[in-house]
Amino acid sequence: MSILSACSGLNDCELVLSSCLQREQIIGRVPLTVEDIERLGELIRQQLRGDWSTTVLVAQQTPICLAFFLVFTGIFDYEEGNYWSGVE
Repeated sequence: MSILSACSGLNDCELVLSSCLQREQIIGRVPLTVEDIERLGELIRQQLRGDWSTTVLVAQQTPICLAFFLVFTGIFDYEEGNYWSGVE
């Protein structure tokens, strides 16, 4: 089951992931699915709206979402020394 399926935006995800992080304390141990990370990535992309200068704003407003996205992108997509293509 997807942990983030009921989230309507990044702020909702931030609350859910913050609660998960309090229980697990290590991001990589939270049982997120590929669907969760795809959803999180889509919400981040919507917030950025193609303007990478807003990355700082996303990092300030929803730092836990950004951290989870980056960690789980590495977990699911890292391949032979190539991390960043999964983030794009």
